[in-house]
Amino acid sequence: MVGSLQMIAKSFLIYFFWIFRQRMLSTVDCNMSTKTNITMFKNALSSIDGVSVFPIFSLIVFFVFFSALGFWVYKADKKYVKYMKNLPFDKEK
Repeated sequence: MVGSLQMIAKSFLIYFFWIFRQRMLSTVDCNMSTKTNITMFKNALSSIDGVSVFPIFSLIVFFVFFSALGFWVYKADKKYVKYMKNLPFDKEK
């Protein structure tokens, strides 16, 4: 069983790196069009009024979400955490 899982994992990794290599080789050929696409996006984003607000808003949402999550973890009821921790091992539920 373990040998077959190792074989599957190795073949997956070989396939993954082969696909990665193929994509890297294909991007070398079209380097000029990539530069054109980046320039196109820069021009499109610079034409939007107030585009500089989006990164600031994203940072605020990120900070608020993870601060609230950290606060919830800190204030969570220990009995509830223990119940949820042991839930996968309960056979009766």
